Formats: sequence, C-alpha cells, structure tokens
Amino acid sequence: MKHAVVTGGASGLGLALATRLHGDGWAVDLWDRDVTGLESALAGREKVTRRVVDVRSAEEVRRAFEEIRAEPSLVFHAAGVCHVGDLETLRLEECRLDMEVNYFGTVHLLHAAASRLRPGSHLICVASVAGLKGLPEFAAYGATKFAVQGLYDSLRLELGRDGVHVGVVSPGFVDTPLRDHVLGPDGKVWAQPPDPPFRIWPVEKCVDRIVRLIIKRRARALLPALAGPLLTLDHLIGGWIGDWILASKCPPESS
Repeated sequence: MKHAVVTGGASGLGLALATRLHGDGWAVDLWDRDVTGLESALAGREKVTRRVVDVRSAEEVRRAFEEIRAEPSLVFHAAGVCHVGDLETLRLEECRLDMEVNYFGTVHLLHAAASRLRPGSHLICVASVAGLKGLPEFAAYGATKFAVQGLYDSLRLELGRDGVHVGVVSPGFVDTPLRDHVLGPDGKVWAQPPDPPFRIWPVEKCVDRIVRLIIKRRARALLPALAGPLLTLDHLIGGWIGDWILASKCPPESS
C-alpha cells in the first residue's frame, strides 16, 4: 500500500490532496499544528494517522518521521503562512515567521525525510507564482517561495540520481482558507481579504495538477498553465510588461 505524508494536512491543498489520495487507496499521515482542524480532517476514515507537528521545529519533524514505520511513497509539503503588506509597514516578526514556516519548515522536513526516501518515491512541495515573479505587497512571502524554488531545484538534481522524484507546484490564487484568512503586516487577519489581482482557482483544479505532476514525475506544475509561457516571454523581453501589469493589479491596500 502506498503511504503519503502530508504537511498542512488539516485544511487547504494539503487536506484536499490527502482526501484524493485516500480515495485512491493510499494510507495518509496528516501533519499540522492546528489541533482542532486535525481532529476533523478525514474523520472516520481508516488508514489515516494524524500528528500535531509544527514544521518550525526540526525536533518535532524528526520525531514524527521516527514514529512512521512505513517508508513514505510521497512526502507532500503544503504547510505555509502568508503575510501581505508593503515592506515599510510589515513587522520584522512577520517576515521571520514567513521564513521560519515556509523555508526553514521545508528544510526541516527535507532533512528528516531524506534517509526515508526510496527509488520511485516522490518529494513534492507547494511554492507559488509569487516565487517566480515578484508581486507588490508579497515581498516577505514571495522571498520564502523563491528560496523554496531554489532549494528544490538543487534537490531535484541530488535526489534524482537515486531515483527520487522531486517536484514543485506553483499555484496562483487558490480558494483555500489561506486565501480567506489573509494576514496583514501586523500579523492580524484582515477583516476583509483584499481583492485578488487575478482569478481564484478551485482547490480541486490545483489537486488535479498535483496528481498529474506526481503520475508523470514532472519537475514543475503551474496554475494557471499559461503562467509558464507568460513568465518566459516576460523574461525574454526584460520583464517590464510583467512589472507594469503587476504594479497596476496589486495596488497598496490597508487592512
């Protein structure tokens, strides 16, 4: 039986993918620091293990892997946090939190998982289009996702020699709780989430792309798919068109 470890498994993309995998016969290990959310995630389902894990703690991540007897066929990293606001008003504490969860949480997971991955297994993480092109108001968050992209690019070459598939999913704006609970520069949830500059995609559409990436063992998946050619074209012509569009689409907001 295939076994998946899913971080951020209490909600959003983590839970959505775990639900899909479980329906396809996988055993699923759900990790999250949200105790209440974990209790209801895939409630009543067999072959589901829930663990309260904060990926900011290397020790918690290491201990969680030690408790898993089966060798994971898939390690899917969806845990993340996002603070939106211009850098002048963004508190340094929130910048550090984004980096601790999004980047160092990824490092902790990879460090603990590396020895458990076998040829044919998958190591997948959720990044963002904000990690491919800078977005106004997303400086702190985007920087962490740029870092994750670089980390996984290196790991794809390192672990690929051992037959491990390494892939990165870079969605745009997806309809998840992260979108509904946008954190402002002071760390508080915005009373009214800012209007998204582009289309919000259904979470199931993103899960479809993730499953396709896993099956075909691809290095990258973007949502929307058109983002790939547009980013390439923008890069070839110097990036000024993309900068102009994003600057107009992402005006400063207040929480």
